[in-house]
Amino acid sequence: MTKDMTWHHVPTNLNPADVVSRGCTPRELLEHSLWTNGPPFLLQSSSNWPSLLDSVKDLPERHSVALIGAKSAPLKGHLSAEEISSGTVLLLRSIQQVNLAKEYGSLSQGKPFPQKSKLVSLRPKLCSDGLLRVGGRLQNANLDYDTRHPILLPKDHPVTKAIIVYYHEKYLHGGSQALLAALRQRYWPIEGRKFVASVINKCVRCF
Repeated sequence: MTKDMTWHHVPTNLNPADVVSRGCTPRELLEHSLWTNGPPFLLQSSSNWPSLLDSVKDLPERHSVALIGAKSAPLKGHLSAEEISSGTVLLLRSIQQVNLAKEYGSLSQGKPFPQKSKLVSLRPKLCSDGLLRVGGRLQNANLDYDTRHPILLPKDHPVTKAIIVYYHEKYLHGGSQALLAALRQRYWPIEGRKFVASVINKCVRCF
C-alpha cells in the first residue's frame, strides 16, 4: 500500500506528536511552541524541509505466536468472565516473571526471598495462581483474598499505568488517596503513591 509514495523523515525534536507521547503535562503542552505552532520548517520552502530517507526497503516479517490455552475452534461473541479472568492472570504472571524476575525466581524455586529486594518489607508470596502477592500485611484480617494479598505490579510498566488509569476513570477522577485505596483492594503497584500522582497530574480532565 505504501509503494511508489514519497516519505519525509521528521526528527523527533521537530515532531509535535512526540511532545505528547513523551509524558508532557497538560500545562506544559499548552505552553509548548512546537505543539501550538508546529515545526518551524513548515514556514519555509519545501526544499528546506528535513531530507528524504534514501530508501525504504520492504523487509520480510517473521512472527512467532504462542497460543496459551487456546481452543481449537475460533472464538465467537464476547469473552466470558472466566476467559477474561484467566487471561488477566496469564498477562500479569508473564509481566511479573520479566519485571520482578529475581523475586519471582527465588520464590518459584523455593529459595529464600532476596533480602536486598525493595519488596522485602511486603513479605511477598507466590500464590496458587502463579502470581506474586503481598504476604503478611493483612493475612488474618476478615477481608477477601485479593484485599489481604493484593497482586504486585511493577512500577513504570504500561500495564500498571493502564490499570491505574482504568481505576481513576472508574472512580470518577478522585484524588490520589482515594485512587490508591481503591487500587489496593486488588493490586499493589510498587511505588504506588508516586505513580498514582503522576497519572493524575497528566489527566486532562483533572487539569
